[in-house]
Amino acid sequence: MKITYLHVTLESYNDYVNRFGSNRLDKWFKILPPPSKSFILNNYNDYILEAFEGIETDYKLTKEEDNYLIIFKCKSGFEYRFDIINEPGTKIYDLAFSDSSNDTNNNTDYEKLTGRNESIELLSRLFWILKDITDICFVKDNTIFYFESKLNLNLDSEKSKATDDKITGITEYLIQENKENDVFSGLITCWWEKEEGMSITTKTNLLFMKDFLEILDIKTTKEEYYNLMSDFGKMI
Repeated sequence: MKITYLHVTLESYNDYVNRFGSNRLDKWFKILPPPSKSFILNNYNDYILEAFEGIETDYKLTKEEDNYLIIFKCKSGFEYRFDIINEPGTKIYDLAFSDSSNDTNNNTDYEKLTGRNESIELLSRLFWILKDITDICFVKDNTIFYFESKLNLNLDSEKSKATDDKITGITEYLIQENKENDVFSGLITCWWEKEEGMSITTKTNLLFMKDFLEILDIKTTKEEYYNLMSDFGKMI
């Protein structure tokens, strides 16, 4: 398999290389800064920020017994489904993806390729959705810790308020349902610590990785942390 190169914004490219010492995302993918001329891929004109953040997407999440269904649309208007299917009697889940009109019980239709030439945008939207529904929550020393993870801390006013409101709502629920525990919540970011010139718009608690690792009683340094992340990126 050949290496695939993804163009990203110059800011994202420089941030990634400075942090991890390489432009490699995994074994088969590398990032590149923007080309000199307008870059068009699969009729999607924006540079591929989805390599880092994904594209914010409206979606519908439903649950039936232990199975989950996510429905969302691409810019073209085509609608897709992502199924998270539980193996009965286990904690194992199968992942499946197709056009929203297809049925998981009909393998022929479900596995049929669409040929719509929007795979980059589609996977970016799915990546954003999965991050949106997957947060960090654990209990330590009678305290419930809840965090939503964000790489981009410079959110516009609407996104910043939506993020703060979501965290506030979940925090209030945790306090109400767990009166015997303290609750600490906020945003967590992969950055080691606040750096000069970093723009932060959220009003909720913000934990950098240095703070988070201290909660977990993990002792390391900034250099060791970024070296570990760089080595991990090369391994995958």
